[in-house]
Amino acid sequence: MQTLIDDAALAPKIAAYLATQLGHPVRVGTVRRFPVGFSWLTYAVPVTGIDGDDATQELILRLGPDYGLFAPYSAKPQVLSMQSLEGSAVPVPRAYWSSDDPAILGAPFMFCEKVSGDAVVPWVSANEPGLEEGYRKRLAEQFIDSLAALHRIPWQEKPVAEMAHGITTGNAARLNVEYWEQQIARWAMRPYPMAEWGLRWLKAHCPTAPRVSIVHGDYRTGNFLEHDGRITAILDWELVHLGDPHEDLGWASLPMYMGGSRLICRLAEPEWFYARYAEKAGFVVSMESVRYYQALSLLKLAATHMAAARCFEEGRFNDMRMPAMGSQIATCLRQMERRSRPRNEPDPTLTLFAAQSLAGDPMNNSFARLIDGMNATLRKEVLTRLDDEFARGQVFGVINLLNTFKVRADWSAGFLLQQIVAQRTALGGVAALVQGRAEARSLPALPDGGAPQSVPIAELLTLRDDGNRAIGELLGWLDAERGRLAPEIADEVEQLLRTAMRAELGIELQNAPRPLFAEMSSGSED
Repeated sequence: MQTLIDDAALAPKIAAYLATQLGHPVRVGTVRRFPVGFSWLTYAVPVTGIDGDDATQELILRLGPDYGLFAPYSAKPQVLSMQSLEGSAVPVPRAYWSSDDPAILGAPFMFCEKVSGDAVVPWVSANEPGLEEGYRKRLAEQFIDSLAALHRIPWQEKPVAEMAHGITTGNAARLNVEYWEQQIARWAMRPYPMAEWGLRWLKAHCPTAPRVSIVHGDYRTGNFLEHDGRITAILDWELVHLGDPHEDLGWASLPMYMGGSRLICRLAEPEWFYARYAEKAGFVVSMESVRYYQALSLLKLAATHMAAARCFEEGRFNDMRMPAMGSQIATCLRQMERRSRPRNEPDPTLTLFAAQSLAGDPMNNSFARLIDGMNATLRKEVLTRLDDEFARGQVFGVINLLNTFKVRADWSAGFLLQQIVAQRTALGGVAALVQGRAEARSLPALPDGGAPQSVPIAELLTLRDDGNRAIGELLGWLDAERGRLAPEIADEVEQLLRTAMRAELGIELQNAPRPLFAEMSSGSED
């Protein structure tokens, strides 16, 4: 059951809770929500009387609602980590009170101190001017040094040791992959054979960690505050866990955080970044491990976008950034596959299945839900902020047209038919390769027939998903039978499957608009 958070009702609940924790009454002023983030809700909470006097302090409250992106939530990992870092060289806000009991404030929560500073914008357009050189260099040094300090923390002696769960340098990577495999199974609304292929590749190439460290999980610009060129706090610890420190290096070095530059997180030249980090962290950075964790990071991003698409589809949020995130699943999976490919393997062209310019919607959400979400957003988030009568009339006109599209429009069959053709070509090729061989007896059932004609969209979606399931089952079959297949046959089967998976992503991406994440995140076209 979803428990909607009533911001206006939070103040008295907070006052009652803090009174029980402090042993004396306090006064809570107007609670203000920050319009940032995609997951936890963040509030500024002015509290008078924490120390029993008339002084007012502003606390930060983070709430994890049961309708959030990654629900269900627990505040415990963040609190344990922040408590473990108090007094260290890693600047973190001080954690105060927390609970996972939703009866108190309506959701799991934590209170921490408010730290002064501003966040550096993580997503900018490629033509955005770079940061001023001296300022950039100062931030880069602190950014690197704080990460190295985090990875040096002797966590075995800290509260965060409660999260160890048998992790070792040998199993850290595999445990991480298995966790994200579970999340994909929970969030994906349709089969993604490229994600399944990625999971299998990641399991087969797990590196040994140089040590087990506290891993932030989302270490990048946008998740720290700075004031006058000094990093005052590392924020957003909701993905924190114990693991291989290379994971944070792989995440920070993803291209989407470079802002069109060649600088890691718009801050540091890559060679200098890794050299300084290695010196401060006390171990040699393995670039193969960094590349491995870049691939895993891209799979994590794809999984996060799957969660966003599901969150929107189920009606938990009408935030239109959610289905827009869902439209980026193919991009993440394509980049993941490129990083997992051997360096000397060419990037195959998709000429066999080249998509033509078709009017298609690449999003992973249903058309009806997209229209409903747009209308709800326009009514609740846009109209309520508009005072201009002409602008309000324009919005109502758009709402009317969207409702018309919902009745009359449907998904385009074009790119779905192309994806199905790519699947059927690969599946037919596999069947022909193993025909008459003993291994064919264990071959999974494959879809019948050649390319379908244009049929109702719902049927095409089912055929596309059935083809993806078949490809996923064949990946499992190939793992089981590889030892009995001739190496050249096994390699050709794998190449056929990968070609089909690449073709599906390529066709989807050719029918997708250019990413506008920088604009979506900032709310600006600049």
